[in-house]
Amino acid sequence: MTGAVKMFRLDLLSMQVYFKSYLVFFLYPLLFAWWEPVGMAVMAGMMLAMLGGSIFSVQEKNKLERLYGMLSISDSSLVAGRYLFLLANCLAIQLVILPLHFAVSRLIGKTPGGSELLFAMGLSYFLFWLQCSYQIPLFIKFGYTKMRIWTAAPVVLFALAWVLATSVLGDAVMARGTHLEKAIYHVYINPFQPTLVLFALGTILGAVSYLVSIGAYRSTKKR
Repeated sequence: MTGAVKMFRLDLLSMQVYFKSYLVFFLYPLLFAWWEPVGMAVMAGMMLAMLGGSIFSVQEKNKLERLYGMLSISDSSLVAGRYLFLLANCLAIQLVILPLHFAVSRLIGKTPGGSELLFAMGLSYFLFWLQCSYQIPLFIKFGYTKMRIWTAAPVVLFALAWVLATSVLGDAVMARGTHLEKAIYHVYINPFQPTLVLFALGTILGAVSYLVSIGAYRSTKKR
């Protein structure tokens, strides 16, 4: 665990120069105050995952692999430190921008409820680890430069599929509107259980990704 904490601190120091990139997140609640909390959660989860990958860009740019090789840290601790850094990024920013968006929305006259905020945090956490679960092992195995476009591709494809589905299947979705409304209403009235499920699924994805990343990192050392 000590080795993981050392790696975590090293990642923090490595990213200090890019602190301004994180400040951009605090503008989102102001720029998109009219969005529903769930919409903000989706954007926050995806954008956080993309920003988290920038540590691999810094690693390549500054050739930090040599430094990592000189440290007396086990492979598992090194990877664990990187995941601790990603988790800290996720929680620290989410705990600021989602409540801030909630407050700004109320100031401009919208009335999101606490249940929406709770569900939005769970959804954002899940989407963050959903994206990290495949991009982090790929960055470790093949490098950031080679994989940055490929890891963004699923997000772009999902967005395009959503637009096409809503335009092509719009009438079918409207026909089932009452069922969707009931499902959404149930989530907002009872957000605790769905939120716990989202947090649990996100944590499981992160844990599985961590194990895969250890194998990916060890395979790079054998080359």
